[in-house]
Amino acid sequence: MDSSIYLLACRPHRELVILWRKSLGETCNIVDLDDGRLLGIEVDIKNNDDEIKLLFVNIYMLFDCADNKDDFMQY
Repeated sequence: MDSSIYLLACRPHRELVILWRKSLGETCNIVDLDDGRLLGIEVDIKNNDDEIKLLFVNIYMLFDCADNKDDFMQY
């Protein structure tokens, strides 16, 4: 899905999203974790001479039956 073309009005089935305030846009970078269940965003905070980097990871986990236990335990 190419999200640069348009903004979706809803979240597609089994898709991950991370939303951030527009004013923070220059400090946020999407991190490709090469896994369809994981989505990351790195936030760079600069304050005077200090720099702080935060990594937020969103994971899609579906655990509603014993069949999914192996995947759940792996993540």
